[in-house]
Amino acid sequence: SPLDKLVNDLDPDDLSILKERFPKEEQWGLLNRKGVYPYSYFCNEDKFLETSLPPRECFRNDLNGQDVSESDYARALNVFKMFNMKNLWDYHDLYLMTDTLLLACVMETYRKLTLQYFNLDVVYYYSGPGFCWDAALLFTGQELELLTELSDHMKWEKAIRGGVSSVNCRLIEANNPYVKDTYEPQKDHIYAMHLDANNLYGCAMTRALPVGGFRYLTKSEIQELDIMNINDNDDTGYLFEVDLIYPSDIHDWHNDFPLAPEHKMIELYDLPKRASTKKLIPNLYDKERYCVYGSTLKLYLSLGIELEEIHSVMAFDQKPWLAPFINFNTEMRKQATSDFQKSLWKLYNNSTFGKTIESVRKRRNVNFTKKNDKFLKLVRSPLYHSFELFDHGLVAVERKKATIVLNRPVYTGAVILDISKEIMYDFYYNCLKRKYGNNVSVGVTDTDSLLLSIKTNDVYSDMHDLSDHLDTSDYPPDHPLFSVKNKKVLGKFKDELNGVPLKAMVGLRAKMYSFQTANTEKCVAKGVPKTAVKTQITFQDYKDCLINYSSKNVTFKKIGTDQKHHLFTLSCSKKALSCFDDKRYILDNNIDTLAHGHYKIGLKDADEGAENLDLLVSLIDEV
Repeated sequence: SPLDKLVNDLDPDDLSILKERFPKEEQWGLLNRKGVYPYSYFCNEDKFLETSLPPRECFRNDLNGQDVSESDYARALNVFKMFNMKNLWDYHDLYLMTDTLLLACVMETYRKLTLQYFNLDVVYYYSGPGFCWDAALLFTGQELELLTELSDHMKWEKAIRGGVSSVNCRLIEANNPYVKDTYEPQKDHIYAMHLDANNLYGCAMTRALPVGGFRYLTKSEIQELDIMNINDNDDTGYLFEVDLIYPSDIHDWHNDFPLAPEHKMIELYDLPKRASTKKLIPNLYDKERYCVYGSTLKLYLSLGIELEEIHSVMAFDQKPWLAPFINFNTEMRKQATSDFQKSLWKLYNNSTFGKTIESVRKRRNVNFTKKNDKFLKLVRSPLYHSFELFDHGLVAVERKKATIVLNRPVYTGAVILDISKEIMYDFYYNCLKRKYGNNVSVGVTDTDSLLLSIKTNDVYSDMHDLSDHLDTSDYPPDHPLFSVKNKKVLGKFKDELNGVPLKAMVGLRAKMYSFQTANTEKCVAKGVPKTAVKTQITFQDYKDCLINYSSKNVTFKKIGTDQKHHLFTLSCSKKALSCFDDKRYILDNNIDTLAHGHYKIGLKDADEGAENLDLLVSLIDEV
């Protein structure tokens, strides 16, 4: 969070460090919020000698495109006057001092919080995830057995697959009485719904997770194991390495949300191989040596995937050891009174998960030296990677690590990821599909959210029947569906629009979509600064890209650095929107898609081949 928001969340008592430096009430009253600064105005040192503040327009923030408010500018003028400043050097120095003091207030308040609830001092940690991981271990008292065989570690790494993100139907247009300006009564009622799981990874972390006792089952033990009777809460869990068959007779049923995603490099049909990279792609291909958690495999088999062969089964002890920590953070989030505190308690859960899949393979050793002999010794090492020469003869030499210690419980992260997928698939297939059948489909999925198209008479009436799965506590209190029964309950699904009907959705590719209500619209474009998305991209831009097979560029400024840590303000132009998507097989209308591996793709390619042959024959006849 930016400093101004953090400071606004503090109580007056939390600003004691600032108060000590500026005890006078009139001074403290002006400085107890983040100041404003004309960053772009200071283009040379002569500016610091000016004896008055520049005009308000000079305080515009080029990074986010925002102008300073009149009240903040008036406060800056009062600061300049009250402190009898002679020039902008004085204003500059006071700005840096107050920024530092305010940050110290925030940090000390945060330290008190972590010491109070976790008996850990956050200043002893390099990063938030490192702190959260230690807090979880201390809070639960759990000891985890580390893997000692490289092959076992690599098998668990193979099972790590992140969140599923894809666009399956590229345009959804609602038609129902709640969307009055475009409603056509003679047509079927179609609703667009955006459902989001409450803290999906947090929910997965409350389930039984591996703690140790890893061993492989014998052939006879595997034969006796009944996968469909595996109890998720048993003291023993399993990691399967299996071959799976995705029957063609369920391809249509599973097309919009295929099970068992895997990292694949899709061979593009019209582009060179270098244009395709390995991505996590939900697909309908058969799977070979697919590593999957036992209860997740059980769900896949119950939904129609067939088991062809079991290569190995690793058994392990498991228990819901993280549940107390996760539940504590969730309860604290419920009690939080500010947006920062709410995001902080959620971050504790997510950061803990992140530490379980941390990769130590890419770590490097970096040595700094000014001595010629030491530099030569470092670059002659077989572990040498590169060097960077700084000013005054200082050089940094980067080397690969001679030894990599695989000391992270990657099995925890792999199981959490599989359980999170299990939650999403179970809700969609065993709840929504069971109720609506082919009248529901996934337009966009983004890890913990589903943007759905539902053909029904009244979806809000239907939601009464699904209330056990939904959190409607953020609906207006006078809304018929309002209920606090599942408020912030992990794994329950909430309507992101809180009862406001969606008019339309356009999706171009994974994490690049937009949806629209009667009064608002939301645009998502991964890799593009939020300020550029907010100010330069509209819902109509997504639709134009889809219809016209086009793209859209945005311009923005950002703080950049080179390898020598020199800072720059960079003006950038970037392609923000593109209708190209290789995660799905896009049909001729550029809206509907098929999952890779769908049997219809082979039929379509065969038809196109026949048409091309007919064309070739006709051309030969003409010659």
